[in-house]
Amino acid sequence: MLQFGQDNMQTRRRIRIVRHPCLVSTIRSLGIFQVKRGTAPTVCDERTWRNLVAEEVCIRIACWVFLADGFLTVCFKNNPSISVFEMDCHFPWSAGLWEAENASSFSRIAMSHSTELPLPPLKDVVTQLLENPTSKDPVPWGLSVSVEHLLILIYAINSLAFQARAGLLRYLSLDRIRCASGNWRRIWDSVIGLLDKDQFLHLGYPKHAQELWWLLNATLNATGKSDVSLRYMDNTATDDLGNLNEFIQWCHQSAP
Repeated sequence: MLQFGQDNMQTRRRIRIVRHPCLVSTIRSLGIFQVKRGTAPTVCDERTWRNLVAEEVCIRIACWVFLADGFLTVCFKNNPSISVFEMDCHFPWSAGLWEAENASSFSRIAMSHSTELPLPPLKDVVTQLLENPTSKDPVPWGLSVSVEHLLILIYAINSLAFQARAGLLRYLSLDRIRCASGNWRRIWDSVIGLLDKDQFLHLGYPKHAQELWWLLNATLNATGKSDVSLRYMDNTATDDLGNLNEFIQWCHQSAP
C-alpha cells in the first residue's frame, strides 16, 4: 500500500500488473477470501484466544488485499481482480479486540461488545446495501459496523460502480448502486455521530471513507453525460494519478 503512493509510475505498474495479481491468486488458492470465524469474540482461555487470533489474521489479510484491489480501481482504473461477491469472509474485529495483549484483556473487551448484532459476511452486507431501499428503516446491524468496516464497504461499492460503468455487470443497474451509496451514507452518519472530535481525528485512513463516497457519487453523476469527456471516465487502466486529479478538478469547477 505504501508503494502505491510513490511518485514512480514504473513501481505502480509493477505492483498493478505483476505483484498484486500474484498476491490475489495466492490468497484465492488458499481459500482465505472465504474464512469465517468459528465463534464470535467472547470470554475465553489462552488457547481459544490464540485460535481466534489465527482466524482473525486470515480475515485481515483477505480484507487488506481487497482494500488494495479497490485502491487500484479507484485511483488507477484497474479492473477489479477480486469480485465483491467472492468476499465470503467475516469483517475484521474492532481495533480494541485485535490489539488485546492476552486472553484476559481480550475477554474483557469482548464482553463490552456482547450486545452488538453480529455482521453477516462482507458479500451479504453489500447485497443488503444494494437491495434495501433508502426509504426503509436502516439495516438492523447498522450500529455494529465500525468506521473501518465502512471503508471496506465504500471500496466495494466503488468497485461495483466501475464494473457496471464498464458494462461488466449488466445485471447491476446504476440505480441499485445509488441505493447502496445512500444506505452507506446513512450508516456512516449514524456511526460518525457517536464519535467525538478527538476520536474522529485519530481514525487514520478510514476517516477518508466519506471522500470515497463523494467520488463514487461524482462518477455516478458524470456517467452518461454526453458533454463529459474525461480520461478518468474511460475505464482504461493507467499508472498516472493525473486522470483522477483532472476529474476531481472538473467536479470542483462544475459544482453549482
